[in-house]
Amino acid sequence: MQLDALLHKAGLPATGCHVEIRRICFDSRKVRHGDLFVAIDGVALDGHRFIGDACRNGAVAIVASRPVPAPPPVVVVPDTRRALSALADAWFDHPARQLQITGITGTKGKTTTSYLLRSILETAGRRTGLLGTIACELLDTSLPAHTT
Repeated sequence: MQLDALLHKAGLPATGCHVEIRRICFDSRKVRHGDLFVAIDGVALDGHRFIGDACRNGAVAIVASRPVPAPPPVVVVPDTRRALSALADAWFDHPARQLQITGITGTKGKTTTSYLLRSILETAGRRTGLLGTIACELLDTSLPAHTT
C-alpha cells in the first residue's frame, strides 16, 4: 500500500509521498526493506533513538512524535502509540468495524453475565468470543486467563 493512501485511511496527515509500504514495524531490529517504522516513546527506551537503525535496516518512511533528521519521509504526529493503532487498523481494513462488542462492568456477576450472554448469542446463531477472568475464548479455542 502506498504511504499516503495508508495515512489517509488511518486519518493521519499526508506527506505527498507515494512510496510503497510493505509492513508496519515498531521494533527497529525487525525492520526490513520497504517497512514503515513507528518510533514509540517507551517507559525505558525512546524509539526515536532507533530511527537510524530502522533506516539502515530498510525503513522507507518514519512516523515520529517530533521532527527528526532522517533520509526517508517523516510523518510527525502528536502520539505515535495512537498513530500505530490507527495505522494497524487501516492496514487490516478496519476489522473492528465488523465486530459487535459488549462490555460488562460492575462489582459482582460479570463472569456469570458474560457466559449467559455468550450462551444466548450462540443459541441465536451468532459467533462469539469472550475475554474474561477465567478464560479467553474464541469459537472452539479456549486459553486460560492468567490475569484479571
